[in-house]
Formats: sequence, structure tokens, C-alpha cells
Amino acid sequence: MKSNNYVWYASYGSNLSKDRFKCYIDGGTAMGADIRDPGCRDSSPPLKDKSVKINNELVFTGECFKWSNKGVAVIDFNKSENVFTYARMYLITKQQFIDIVKQENGLKVESKLNIDFDYAKNNESEIIFKNKMYGRILYVGQEEGYPIFSFTTCEPISKLYINEPSKEYLQMIGRGLKESHNLSKEEIVKYFISHKGVKNTYTEEDLIKIL
Repeated sequence: MKSNNYVWYASYGSNLSKDRFKCYIDGGTAMGADIRDPGCRDSSPPLKDKSVKINNELVFTGECFKWSNKGVAVIDFNKSENVFTYARMYLITKQQFIDIVKQENGLKVESKLNIDFDYAKNNESEIIFKNKMYGRILYVGQEEGYPIFSFTTCEPISKLYINEPSKEYLQMIGRGLKESHNLSKEEIVKYFISHKGVKNTYTEEDLIKIL
């Protein structure tokens, strides 16, 4: 019987890697990261995970303290049929999703945060933090009767400070792309080089060495 306590969390960044995502569930330090994640209060594993593509443009922006103060992945909150981003979605509880949002925004999991999932679904998004990297909850679709949510920046990507990601961050995403979408190294390089923050910063030769 389907429970309305579950949602899909669609990740398009380092959480494409299942090992990295487990740090947000169980607690731990991701390979290449500088900060330990405390984990969710409910450490139950996801019921399942699936690969998916979403029609939201990906860029690298900001200065993330977890990843050597380099850029991290965000997506445009406006959909575009002309672009796609590789993602991996995990079927988790709503409370786990909330705890992951807290960790991604540098908050303690014990802190109070309410997300109105119905509002976010009906309006396609909900802003919960105006000044955080991942302050916008984004509804991106439905699968197996469960809503799919992600999170991203509140700002339009045209206004973002584009910044190069660290090598370790790209390595983590690369592992996740291989795991979830079975991409070859060449396909991953082609994918990376097409995005702002990597394009004009790394060469294809750089990326091949990194991966």
C-alpha cells in the first residue's frame, strides 16, 4: 500500500553517488569533502533509487565550504525542453528529505524546518531560505505515484556567480554518473564540458585525468 509519507529526492550533484548520499543518511565524510555530515535522524535506507533526466539546466556556482570553497551544482528552477540534466532519485521519507535539505544548507538536523510539500507541488516550487545555496524546493514530476522533489538556488541562473568546481567534486559526480546512468568516461567528459563553471575552466584533457 502506498504511503504519503514518502517522496522521491532527485539529486543532480554529488548525491548521484550512492556512497556520498549515504553520508547524508547515516552520517560520515564523503570522499574528497572537507566536512562531516551528521546524517538523518532516521537512518533507514531509501526504499529504492532510479536514474532520471530532468529538463532543468545545470551550472556550477558559489563557494561551498564542504568542497574546498569551490563551485557546486545547482539547476535552473525554470524548465526547458531544450536541455537536460542527469539525476538520480531516491525514495525516502519526507522527514529524511527535510533533514537532507538542512544538511545541504549547513543547518543542524535538530533545527526546526517545515516544508509544505503540497504547496511546493501545486506551485512547482517553494522558497524556504532566501539566502542559502539550496533554498528553493523544486517539484519536478511524479513517479510510481510519489512526487519527485529536488532543491536548488532561489536566484535565476543568469544572476549567479559562476565558479569552477573542485576536482574532488567532479570525481564524485563522475562516479555517480557512471553508477546511475552507466556513462563512459568520454560521455562524462562531454557532459561536464558543456556546463558553465567547467566550460572555459577545465579542458577535456584535464577532465580525463581527473576522472
